[in-house]
Amino acid sequence: MRACLTLFCAIGLAALAAGCPSRGIPTYDPCQPTQRCERDRDRCVEIVYPGPSGEGVASMCTTQNCVTDADCPLDVRGRSGVCLAFDGAPSTCFERCERAGDCALGWSCQTLAPVGGADADVCVPDA
Repeated sequence: MRACLTLFCAIGLAALAAGCPSRGIPTYDPCQPTQRCERDRDRCVEIVYPGPSGEGVASMCTTQNCVTDADCPLDVRGRSGVCLAFDGAPSTCFERCERAGDCALGWSCQTLAPVGGADADVCVPDA
């Protein structure tokens, strides 16, 4: 048993020293263009959305070119995202919310009006 534990520890330390690959930025979290997203289908994309005080711009790991909400990944609470399209931008998955506490720190729950669709409450970065 002790030999197995020693071997397990040695393998773990070797993996740590080699630099285990990171899983990437979680879906719907802010990101930088050079960062890798956790899901292979997601990309760090710049989103432009209508905000209460004008246009908002942010980068987040998400799925673009969605057709329906079913194309959007689940959020940390297990709810499906919502697929929204705004003028001149590809359709993009956003994290749903009901109140500010549903969104990550630095993000708020806002009602957005997409092109040709129903208003949706989604998490967007604070201005």
